[in-house]
Amino acid sequence: MTTAYKFLSDKYLSPVKSICANKLGIDALQIDEVYNFFHSTFYSENAILKDKFGYVPIQNLNKFNSYLLKNKTSLGVDLPVWFTKPESKRLKIFLLSMDPLRTTDENINGKASLNSPFSIHQKKGNNYFNSIEKLAQTFDLYVTDVYKLFYRDSDNLKSVSNENPEFIALSIHLEILKAELSMFQPDFILCLGKHAIGGLAKLDKFKPNSSIVSKLTNYNFQGIPTFAIPHASGVASNWAKKFMQINGAKDYNQKNYILDATELIINFINKK
Repeated sequence: MTTAYKFLSDKYLSPVKSICANKLGIDALQIDEVYNFFHSTFYSENAILKDKFGYVPIQNLNKFNSYLLKNKTSLGVDLPVWFTKPESKRLKIFLLSMDPLRTTDENINGKASLNSPFSIHQKKGNNYFNSIEKLAQTFDLYVTDVYKLFYRDSDNLKSVSNENPEFIALSIHLEILKAELSMFQPDFILCLGKHAIGGLAKLDKFKPNSSIVSKLTNYNFQGIPTFAIPHASGVASNWAKKFMQINGAKDYNQKNYILDATELIINFINKK
């Protein structure tokens, strides 16, 4: 695959790896192995695809408060990815999702699985790949989660980390996010889904206009223009269609949805 941009360029990944090692507690050599796997999979048409690559012992994630991780299952951490065209000045978009969702059937005792947000390192069967790849051809794009760790309670698999007030109140979430924003210096933040903007609001103590993303609104997070769009999958896709209609955009297409919504936001910014 020939691209006009770089996926996981070493020069630009160095500070990302530093954040993952220092803030998440993942071994630097393992981070290199994971990113090398992401890179080879992204550029290969014939790569053996995996939903995850490697595991990190829970004790390494001690900044997330060890006792909160006891009796938990389906733990997962997504490592952020950065698409860039080195030495060029492009608009910088910080794409923020909720957390590293994992399935209920994954139960690796004492470990959390590693992946990329939306499994974006692999394009086969990936509904996000088309939009994100096209965005990366024009913009610098940083893809990450508002909460870097996900888990389920072993006794109640429907009870998940982002619903635990004690977990989402941990200072490490905002600490990591601030480090990423300081390093990337985006022109704006794009939150995918009401849970992403809701998580951001909890961290910065602002209140979204509604629990449902509908009208395009410019929020402010740490002085950065911040926007939210409905999620692109599942039942949220109906809200995504309505969002595009309400804001006068082209017809909804799931594979191009994030791309089309970004165009809406840029037009919105330029009109101000």
